[in-house]
Amino acid sequence: MNAKVFDVVIVPDFSGDVARRFEIMTLLFLASWQEFGGLSRKLPLHVACIGEPPNTVRTLAARCGADVTVHEPLLVGAFANKLRGFEIQAQTNHVLLIDTDMMVLSDIQGLITQIGPDSIAASASFGRCRVPEDRWRRIHESLELPFQEEQ
Repeated sequence: MNAKVFDVVIVPDFSGDVARRFEIMTLLFLASWQEFGGLSRKLPLHVACIGEPPNTVRTLAARCGADVTVHEPLLVGAFANKLRGFEIQAQTNHVLLIDTDMMVLSDIQGLITQIGPDSIAASASFGRCRVPEDRWRRIHESLELPFQEEQ
């Protein structure tokens, strides 16, 4: 498999009251990436920070070979800051945006074969779809992508 199938992006928020919590989550993510990522460590990794990251994050990100960028917060909604993850200088044609509170416990390159190269989203569903089907249809329609019945 090509070593660079997608760019991996996390978006920690260091701009407000939860900055310390995001520091810890980011350090855990980066440590798990470094320890258990396997061949995934060859993927381009980006830490798109909302606000200035602490030195601990910059240091561990550098050890992981991650590109660290700083962005202003978006004030449009609770999860709007994640959109800053799409402002990275991607090295591939695909972006895998991962929540900062995730940990990498094995090589993740195989995800591209599971979700497909043209997927627009992937999420653990816990037995149910978190986004209603009618909304997915509208998203696909607006992007001029065919809707796949099997999600």
